[in-house]
Parts: sequence; structure tokens; C-alpha cells
Amino acid sequence: MKSTIKLKSIPDDKYSDYRYEVIFNAYKWDPQVGDHNTIAKQVIMMGEETAQQLEKWAEKLSEETMLMEEALVHKPVLAKKLGLPKQILKDLDRLSCYDRNKNIRLMRFDFHPITDGWALSEVNSDVPGGLAEASVLPEIACKYIDGGKPRKHIGKCILQAFYEKLEEDSTVAFIHATSYSDDRQVMEFLSDYFQAHGYQTVLAAPDHIKWENRKAICILKGKEGPIDGIVRFFPLEWMIKLPR
Repeated sequence: MKSTIKLKSIPDDKYSDYRYEVIFNAYKWDPQVGDHNTIAKQVIMMGEETAQQLEKWAEKLSEETMLMEEALVHKPVLAKKLGLPKQILKDLDRLSCYDRNKNIRLMRFDFHPITDGWALSEVNSDVPGGLAEASVLPEIACKYIDGGKPRKHIGKCILQAFYEKLEEDSTVAFIHATSYSDDRQVMEFLSDYFQAHGYQTVLAAPDHIKWENRKAICILKGKEGPIDGIVRFFPLEWMIKLPR
């Protein structure tokens, strides 16, 4: 497939406004590393056919990844060969009751254009970030350049998946490492979006949740009460190191 992809620059006289809008409206709270600006002056433009193809590949790869995971649960010998942490190997059999149809799964595949097509460098199959960048940033960019339109709003896609499982006004906990601003900005974006569309939300750490009769209860001061759904943005390899 011939790729139609190019970079287009934000006009110099508009970049400052663009940058501030990205920081304050697209939850980009880490706009600098030292003295280096981290907000690009270019945006990626691609043709409709290219975008559709990447989406199809991502969907197929996601399905394949889940099938491999489910097979791995019943083959601990293979899991050991992958070099998974001992604590995960120890508890692997507890995942045998996992039902993907009762959960909402999100992965991020990193595609790169090369001379003769596309290459895939990795998948973040646990807690992918970049949700505001994949939702709000394209809408902002299209205000500053001609000839483009946003493809999809990933926040809207996640919200729709929740609508199919939880009634509006349900309480959703957004679990993350609360001391990390780069994690907080991801969860703030999603929490604000869910609130704006009818859900109650709680921003919390893993130890703010306790379980009673297989039901989640929030114990965070001022936010105490039952939790109807959980968005986990806390890596599994971190979770197994928690004291309880």
C-alpha cells in the first residue's frame, strides 16, 4: 500500500498560540525538558486510505495479542521463557477466569513509515498513554493549518465502550500513580471527559480502593463509597510490588 503521509508546520506567527492551547486545553503539562521545548511545530497529515489501513492493522494485532495472552495463561512453561517477573508467574493461574467481554481493553501500537511501507516497533498492551494527544490535539491543530480534519477522538471511543457496560451517573475510579504528573494528566483528561458526559469520577491510587464481597469501595477521604467501574493506568509490574 502506498502511504500518503507528510509533516505540515504550524505557521511561525501562530505557533505560540498553538503551544499555549496544547498546554492548557490538551493536558500537556510537561511542555519542556530542561530548556528544550517538547511541543512539536509540525503535525502529521495522512490520507484517508492510510489511516484506515493502520486502524485495521491495529485491530487485528490487538485481537492476536489477546489470543496469545489467553493461551499463555494455560502454558506457564512458555510464560517463564518470556522472562516475566516471578510474582506475575506465581499469580498467572488466577487470570484463567478473565473474560475479555466483561472488560474494556486498550492498546497502542507504534507504527513508523519506512521506505517500502510501515514498520511496527512495539505495542503498549497494558496502560497506553497519549489519550489527550489522540483526542484533543488533532482538533486544536486543525485550527492552525489548512486542509486537515481530525480522524477520531479516542476519549469518545473509550466513553462509548463504557456506555455499553455502565449506566450514566455510575462512579468510575481512575487509578494511577498520583505523584506522577505525566500520569495524572492522562487521567485528568479522561476523568473530565467522563464527567462532562454523565459519569461520576474519582481520581485515586490503588491503595485508595478496598474490596468487600468482590465489590470495589473507595476509601479516599471525601470520596468514600462504592465504585462501579475502574480505569487502571497503573502498570501491572508496579502493581505486584505494592504491599497489599
